[in-house]
Amino acid sequence: MARGGKAVIRLTFVSHVAAKRDRVWDTVARTRGVNDELGPLVRMTFPREVDRLDLSNPVVRRGFDSWVLLFGLLPMDRHRFGFVDMVDGESFDERSHSWLHRSWRHQRMVTEGASSSSSNVRDELTIEPRLRILVPVIRIGVSAVFRHRHARLRQRFGQAS
Repeated sequence: MARGGKAVIRLTFVSHVAAKRDRVWDTVARTRGVNDELGPLVRMTFPREVDRLDLSNPVVRRGFDSWVLLFGLLPMDRHRFGFVDMVDGESFDERSHSWLHRSWRHQRMVTEGASSSSSNVRDELTIEPRLRILVPVIRIGVSAVFRHRHARLRQRFGQAS
């Protein structure tokens, strides 16, 4: 897709998990939870002061840099995080950029599921790569990573029926 002549990738991933929303949020909003979802394919670094993604933390509110490490070792990108909105227990709206992405918007919503003991995790991504030629590679790579993340969520919490 193009926006003003620039390539834009839009992706959505949804999982229905067998855990209450507050339990899921408590995991996915923590840096170790993020890395558990990503692992062992990818690991991200976080400042020492950031254990939880929470706008009451000045480092999170101000924004921070993170290395994206392939297999936890090989640097493949440098990501500058910025959060424009966060509703604790429910959602965040991250708008960032990196060496590979002119812009990266990641919206995550955790909502109550069909039963009182289940929830839905929805990730919406809008990515503008710095180089148009990388669109296919980035689309394939990000899709694989987010499919993996959602598989890890379903493995951790169980698949809701």
